[in-house]
Amino acid sequence: MTSPNPDPKPGRWILPLVVLGMVIFTYLFIRSLGEEEVVATPGTGGPATTQQQDGTTTPTATTLAPGVQTYFDDLQTASTSLTDVQTQLAAANGGFDNDEINYSETEAAFVELVDQANQLATQISEIEPPGNLSANHSAIESQATEAAAALQSAIEGLRSSDDGSMRRTAVEGFDTAVAGFTQEVNNARRSVGAPPVTGGGQNGGGTTTAPADTTTTTEG
Repeated sequence: MTSPNPDPKPGRWILPLVVLGMVIFTYLFIRSLGEEEVVATPGTGGPATTQQQDGTTTPTATTLAPGVQTYFDDLQTASTSLTDVQTQLAAANGGFDNDEINYSETEAAFVELVDQANQLATQISEIEPPGNLSANHSAIESQATEAAAALQSAIEGLRSSDDGSMRRTAVEGFDTAVAGFTQEVNNARRSVGAPPVTGGGQNGGGTTTAPADTTTTTEG
């Protein structure tokens, strides 16, 4: 004789099992989404970071507004040109100190570099910054102006009758202004959460240290 079915409705367990499986799946899915969380510290101007479940953080790419990105692109172009002037200045100044080029060649190089630096200072002053970066741009513009002024002092030192100290000090001042320019650009970038850039004063084209001039001439 056939034994009676202990559960006359075996199908009634299918639906609860399906529902339970969906709940477990949903829980695991939501938990996986919560493992990463984008955290931006208010008021610090720092870039956003991704916080992992273990508490560590990693940098997160920042998307800048088109106007802000254009502004930084213009500054990067100017920065590249300024670094190029710095490299040429180091070559001319070091070449003169090491007797690799004569006075006339050095003066011609300095005159050209003074012109380039003045043009760059004007170009940078004409860049229109976004409203929230106006103060930063004033600092950036100031460093560009200081760089141009330092180059003018360098050529005046070259033409002077001192032992070369005025010229070398002016070249050092130019390098300092270029480094300051890069720093102020990075300050502006950080203020909107963008990562800093490198360059400017870091190209190996800094001041060349040389012994004092030993001959009495009319050039510095």
